[in-house]
Parts: sequence; C-alpha cells; structure tokens
Amino acid sequence: MLSSGLILPATISAAFDDPTSANRQGPLKAVVLGDSAMWGQGLNKEDKYSTKSVAAIGSLLGREATIETNFSHSGAAISSTKQQRKAFANKYPARFAWTDFSHGATTKLAEDFINEQDEGPTMIGFYGEIPSTFPTISYQVARVPDSVARNAELLLINGGANDLSFEDFLNPLEHRDDFVHVYHDLIKEYTYTRVSALLKFARKKFPNAVIIYTGYFSPFYPDTSNDAIRNLFYHLKGVSHFKARANKIFNYQNPPQLVKEAQYRSQFGLTQGLYWTRKAVAELNNDPETKGPGILYINPHFKPRQSVFAGESCFFKNYKTGDIRDAAKNDRWASIPRIDKEEELKAVLRAAVPPAHMPVNEVQRLLQNLDGSKDLVVALKQFLAQKTVVNILKMRKAVQDELDRIDHDKIASFLHPNESGAQVYTNEIVARYKDRLHQVRISRDLQQFQNVPGSTEADQLNNVMRRYGLEKYNTAPANASQLMPVDSIALEIRSASSSERRMFDNLYLKMGDQYRWQLNFPYEYIAVTNLYIKRLHNQFNPGFTDFFTVDGGGMHLSSITEFTLEREKIGSSPFAGSGSFVIAEVILYLNGIKVFTSSNVTSLQRDRSVSYRFPYT
Repeated sequence: MLSSGLILPATISAAFDDPTSANRQGPLKAVVLGDSAMWGQGLNKEDKYSTKSVAAIGSLLGREATIETNFSHSGAAISSTKQQRKAFANKYPARFAWTDFSHGATTKLAEDFINEQDEGPTMIGFYGEIPSTFPTISYQVARVPDSVARNAELLLINGGANDLSFEDFLNPLEHRDDFVHVYHDLIKEYTYTRVSALLKFARKKFPNAVIIYTGYFSPFYPDTSNDAIRNLFYHLKGVSHFKARANKIFNYQNPPQLVKEAQYRSQFGLTQGLYWTRKAVAELNNDPETKGPGILYINPHFKPRQSVFAGESCFFKNYKTGDIRDAAKNDRWASIPRIDKEEELKAVLRAAVPPAHMPVNEVQRLLQNLDGSKDLVVALKQFLAQKTVVNILKMRKAVQDELDRIDHDKIASFLHPNESGAQVYTNEIVARYKDRLHQVRISRDLQQFQNVPGSTEADQLNNVMRRYGLEKYNTAPANASQLMPVDSIALEIRSASSSERRMFDNLYLKMGDQYRWQLNFPYEYIAVTNLYIKRLHNQFNPGFTDFFTVDGGGMHLSSITEFTLEREKIGSSPFAGSGSFVIAEVILYLNGIKVFTSSNVTSLQRDRSVSYRFPYT
C-alpha cells in the first residue's frame, strides 16, 4: 500500500520504501550537499531552495523539518585533480600552516592534501558564498557523521558543473570548429561517470534517505537578449583576466555570430548534461542496490523568458561590482580572503611602474601580515631582494591575479538563480516529491494515455512501458511514475554515405503541436562570398552519426504520439546543396533511455518532413 492509500496488484506494488512517510514520528531530518546552486549563491537562508523545499516537504508530511548538516558551497566540484589541489594550497597556504616558501619547503598538511589523502584543512574558515573547488562534494559526503547520515530521511545533492571550466566552455573563440569533439566526452565524464559514482557513494552513506538530485540550467538561450550579452562581452574587455579573450571577440568581423555561438554552447552544455545525468538517475533507480528509498531527479526547466537578461529573469544579472545588490553581498564581501589587503594591493599596482618608480614602501606595507597567496608572497620578496624590471613585472602579475580573485568573489552571484529562480526549483522539488514518490497515483498517469489495453492497472502500466520502450525498467509505481515526466530527449542520426555533402539547412525535431526544437548549431554566413560555414561541429557529414540533445521541459510521456524531423532551407547560397539528406538510422532516447530505433533508409528533401511512428503499437 502506498502512502496515498491506493492498493495496487502484487505485480506492481513494490514501490520505493519511503522513510519520509507521515507515519514516522519526530522531525524530518535532511542533509544538504553540493555546489553554489544548492548553496543558493547570493540568497538569504530563508530564500534558498534547499531551505524552502525541506520545509515544504515537512509541511506536506505534517512533520517539523530540520537540516542537520549543510556542507554545500560555491564552486564545489565532485572531485579534483592534483593541479587543482596544488593551486588551492598555493592560494590559501595559511590553512596548511605553510609559511616557509623557500625552495622545496612545504608542510605535511599540504602534502597530504595535494596527494589526496586529507581535505580537512579546506574546511577551515569555510563560508559557502566564496567560490572554491574544495571541499569537494565527494568529501562533503564522506565528512557527514555516520550517525547523521543513517538517520537522514532526505538528502539534497548536486554536482558536476564545476568539474568543467565554463570560462573556456562558453568562450565562442575556443574550439570553434571542434567544440563537440572536445567537450562531448568531458561532459559525459563529469555528468554521468562522476555523478553516478557520487550517487552510489551517497546511497551507501545515506541508506535510509530519499536522494533528491537537482540538475542545472542555462542562463543563456539562443536568440534571446543578444544585445545584453554583447554588452557583457564589451564589459569584459576591461576586466584584466578576460581582456585578451574579449578583445578577440570584438576584433572578430562578426561579433553577433559569436554571441549566437555562445548561446548555443550554453544550451549544448545544458542538454548534454541533462541527458547524461538523467540517464544515470534512471539506471540507479533501476538497480536494487542503489535505488533505496528512491532517487528523484529535479530540473527547473527555465524558459527563454526567464534567462539572465530577459524580462522575467530568474537569475542575478549584475556583473559590475558597483551594481551588485544580492542579499548575501555584504556577508560575502566581508568574508573574501585578504579583502582587507585590497587597497594595499592597488597601491602597489599603481606605484609599480618600471623603471621610473620602484614601490619599496608599498610592498613592505603589503607584506605585513599577508598570508598568501604563495606566488604573491614569493613575487613580493623577490622584488625586494632584487629590484629588476623582470621582477617588478612578475610582481605586478601576482598582484593583479590577487585583485582579480577578489573581484571574482565580489560578483559571485552573477548567473545564479535569484529568489524567483530558487522558487522555481522549490516548486519542482515539492511537486515531484509529492506526485512521484510520496503520493504515487499511477492511475492519474494512465488516464493521460489514449486507448491503453488491459483490464487492470498493472496490465495497462505494463502495456504503456512496452509501447514506449521502457519494459526493461522497474514497473514499481514510484519508479515508473518518475519516467512519466520527460526531462531529456536525445536523437542519434546516422546519415548514409550517399547523403548530401553540402547540407546547410536547419533540422528540427517536432513532437505534437507544442514542441519543436532546432537540432543543429547555427551556421556562419559570410556575405562577401555568399558562403555558409559550419561552426562548433561538422554536422550532417555523410556516413557519420550526429547526437542531438534537447530539454524535454518535463513534458508528459503521453504527449509523445509520434515524432517528426523537418528540414528547412535557411538561405540562397549556391554552395549549399539541395540534394537528399539520407537518414540511415534514427535512435530516440527519453530520459537517457534508448526507446526507439529505425533502420529504414529515408530520404529527406529540402523543406520536407519525415515522421516516425512512436510509441510502438
């Protein structure tokens, strides 16, 4: 019997053992782990989605709810590299009792940390608003006391976004022609392999908890707020650590094209990560060793009108230090390491103008009670020991790097969900917890499908799962119910070797009357030569396979009654071929699960469409 009181036949009555039922007594105990999205960057505690959703679930169950442990913080990655650990120890040497920076000097604390034996020192002076890879999310899981973990009934967790360098990922001049080749496997590693390992580890640590894994978002959408994004790039021209990249963008002959490519890169990261993480959760829920009381996947599915510079923005949109107004600003700024040295750093930078002036007094003042970074301290001391132009230039760079870090921490709320965005997360968490785990009514889902055969709900559910290619998945209501909202849609298309070699048309995926997505990246049009150039990936190459992913938006599975590919001409270049796009194979994935394959060779002409019968009859 489920908590809703619905009695189901024995064949499908084995739902998740939900420990958060209203029958339990005492407070509902929760643990929160993850990165800045989970932490709620820039928000007051009462506005964070972790705080609001735990309280709402407690209210749903008629129980007081408490967050026993919250180790989430800005910048956290699932795991780390040795290079990242060295960089952290260099940036904050005082945490490792490291004050002697002579050649070869170190401390055991630093060595143990760098060699991945102990992240303990990274918890010292820990404040969630300050971006930092450490403590990693894996270490956060390990650090929760066993007694707390065993008694926790809810675990809110996320991770994977900070394992990827987003500055390079979104930079439209990086990997313009091999973007997919470079990032496809990396995104899989970070959002599937590492997320799967993290959730398996979390399940062992929290055997009695419903795990709520929250997914990510794209602050940028194609052809939305283009001028505002261009203004952002323009601003970055004056920011030292972005200056070279931003100048290249504005020196490029077609800046609007680069804005568009940045938007599509952002969407690619969102939808690829959505595919891989949704796949991981589906597999773990289908495994008796890891499903436990259940793993809920949550995605906010922000709309274009809610993107960072749009009218109904769900994100903090200010990126200039003078414009920062988020609720956590004052506490964050006061907690930035070495912010008390900011004016002295600026004084050194102003005075250090070789060869006219050597800022000895300014450097000596800065060195007083300076606890890092290691590179900065070494550069300052080298300058005092030998006042050469080379040393003063090295010192200027180290000082500027320190000022850049401080400025980066000041605007850390930029691109993170604001109060409205946190509410969207909260609404989705509570709705899915209530409808997909706590009060599962599979009959409500079945009513949305047309003409489902079967004399019992069990028969009807089995038929639905079979027709949609999900028969290999656990048909327990709480598991089958989680597959009803479609978060991720992916399409694998292999073109025949005889396909048009100069395919420069747009390809769309259509499902029903409401859902239509452009699959390909935007081409770059060169007006002088009347040519189109494929950017980011050489899509539609004859004899090769393309893998497209889109955000399903949580559409109900019953909404899919067929799917259609539409080919649309975009221009009049004589170099764009009008021959057939010959499709040799199509594979459809829903929520990361392969559900449909067609190997019927199909020729798709320009401005025509081809439909596939799915679900199966």
